[in-house]
Amino acid sequence: MIYPSYFKLQVRWLPSLTPVTYLSKLLGIHSVAAFLQLGLFRV
Repeated sequence: MIYPSYFKLQVRWLPSLTPVTYLSKLLGIHSVAAFLQLGLFRV
C-alpha cells in the first residue's frame, strides 16, 4: 500500500528533479575540470 503512493510521488517529482540532476552533473564536471586545471597550474 505504501509503495504505489511512493511511486506516484516519485513520478510527480521527476520532471522538477530532472533539471536539478542535470545541473548537478554539469557543476560536477565543471568542478572536476577546475580541480584538474588547479593541479596543472600547481605543477
